[in-house]
Amino acid sequence: MKRIIVIFGVLIGLNCSSAPQLPSTATYTISFNATWSSSTHPNHFPTRAHFSKLVAVSHNSDVEFWNLGELSSLGIQNIAEFGANSVFKNEVDQARTLGQADVYLESVELLSLPDSAIITIELDEEYPLLTALSMIAPSPDWFVGVNNINLIQNQEWVSELTLPLLALDAGTDSGVDFTSANNVTNPKQPIQFIDFGSSSLNTFGELVIKRVD
Repeated sequence: MKRIIVIFGVLIGLNCSSAPQLPSTATYTISFNATWSSSTHPNHFPTRAHFSKLVAVSHNSDVEFWNLGELSSLGIQNIAEFGANSVFKNEVDQARTLGQADVYLESVELLSLPDSAIITIELDEEYPLLTALSMIAPSPDWFVGVNNINLIQNQEWVSELTLPLLALDAGTDSGVDFTSANNVTNPKQPIQFIDFGSSSLNTFGELVIKRVD
């Protein structure tokens, strides 16, 4: 009887072995690859075309900083209209004090297109969502970005994602082309995609998110 109990106990121990635990953090590179150029967009490439600094923030599901069909915050408006990030950073800092956001980072500007920039970010399992955006410049209130990208899928950190960067309208300025004069939209309109006539023209680059640790 003692032998049976011991053997049974060993078998139970083998069957109950736990699965590998999710690492509490993961490090990613975020490559902002801007393909917008006079070659890809011959009719949509203004003089001094560039992108403002890409801003990226990690957060949880208790907050979202922008979303399609929603109104822009002042921070999003300032990025989309002026490439100015300070108000958005304040919004992130406020979310951080509420336990909703974690890391905030900025890339360099992309001044000579096509071009790319890379930033490295460490995500915590408590803040697995990524939001990022950059101004299309010059423009009335247009930007590219991604929002609420969950980098934990099926209880694992995602290895790599490639996301297209489509042109977006922040809904705060009613200009119709890249160099339109300032024309405040009152009341504000929801964030929406901009249609330049084809999927290739609507795409201004890509964001490659790759785990490196």
